[in-house]
Amino acid sequence: MIVYAALVVLVHLAGKRELAQVNSLDLVVLLLISNVVQNAMIGDDNSVTGGLIGGLALVVVNYFVVRFLFRRAKLDRLIESEPAVLIRDGQIVHASCGRELITEDELLAALRRQGVADPTDVE
Repeated sequence: MIVYAALVVLVHLAGKRELAQVNSLDLVVLLLISNVVQNAMIGDDNSVTGGLIGGLALVVVNYFVVRFLFRRAKLDRLIESEPAVLIRDGQIVHASCGRELITEDELLAALRRQGVADPTDVE
């Protein structure tokens, strides 16, 4: 559970951009993190059973954390942070994009992936 909590804090500090934009470098970092913390989670046990127990422990802890935060909106906002408005009235909010470290090109690419051709189409 200590490793789980540390990873939650680390991912939170990395920012929303790191969660929303996963490129090949981000994927490599996530895979390396999982490898680095593996022994801390299941010790020297490299068996399938040890891996399953470690995975089950993560799922169970995450389930209870999500249930706990569901009824505590202020704490949930502190952990997840407030959503950032990147497009308002069809116009890109450059200040918000700057705070979230999202370039205009990245935002437009994300819109296209969601089937939106132009920011003015966003409500």
